[in-house]
Amino acid sequence: MQKRWNDRLIKICSACAFSFCFSYATGFDLVNAYDSALDYNADFLSSIAKNLAGQESQVQGRASLLPQINAAGQFSEQYLSADGGTIYYHQPTANVTLSQVAFD
Repeated sequence: MQKRWNDRLIKICSACAFSFCFSYATGFDLVNAYDSALDYNADFLSSIAKNLAGQESQVQGRASLLPQINAAGQFSEQYLSADGGTIYYHQPTANVTLSQVAFD
């Protein structure tokens, strides 16, 4: 009879220890459910994307008010021959344009 109780006690203790060890690893509490809902909710993620797009459109709208700078350059060489003599002629040109939007 004593052996039977010992066997039952060992089985109960091992079942409790087994369930205690694995119940923590597979637990899904309210915080995990909330985080998962936020991570996989299409409406919530869509709202975040629309908000970021709206903030970016403000930045892009202000970009046209900033000064615009354009630069260009050119270098040309010409050889002219007159009466048997050669003349070397070079002409570097540069162009820089700065424009700013003005308000009344």
